[in-house]
Amino acid sequence: MELASRGHTERLLVPLDLPSFDEALQGWFGKELTRRAEFKERLVIEIDAETLSDDPASQSRLAALVAQRLPLALHDASGSLTRLDGINARDFRYLRLPAATILGLKRSALSTVLGAWRRPGCALIVDQLTSPTQLAGLRELGVDYVMGEDLVAAGPRPDYEFVYVAH
Repeated sequence: MELASRGHTERLLVPLDLPSFDEALQGWFGKELTRRAEFKERLVIEIDAETLSDDPASQSRLAALVAQRLPLALHDASGSLTRLDGINARDFRYLRLPAATILGLKRSALSTVLGAWRRPGCALIVDQLTSPTQLAGLRELGVDYVMGEDLVAAGPRPDYEFVYVAH
């Protein structure tokens, strides 16, 4: 509720196993989206980049999600950005990468590789931050959101794990 009062929308990031997203599940999912249309913009479906590069049938499943006009996120935990080359950035609103991948690149290499992803307005989520000290340079790198177990004080977990990086 605090984010909503500051003009931010809470979103629910849900990983989807794309290879198992068959026609029956697509039909059920489409009906649920129709029935619960008010949640459509708050639901973010996350696809693992590995499933897109390893499974050609997943391209048609991805096309079905794109046709639903859902906010989509792409997660690449490989530590390398080579998987992003063959993926259409315009299909995704979010790109989630590990902190080690982002922090291990030179600024020029990062803007070259991620430039194609930033042009369509895709927000960058950096996860697996292990220390608050890693936050220092992320804003200058164009990071929009960060995630990490060590970013909050010990205590009850909040309902969301995103931390918005104000620009």
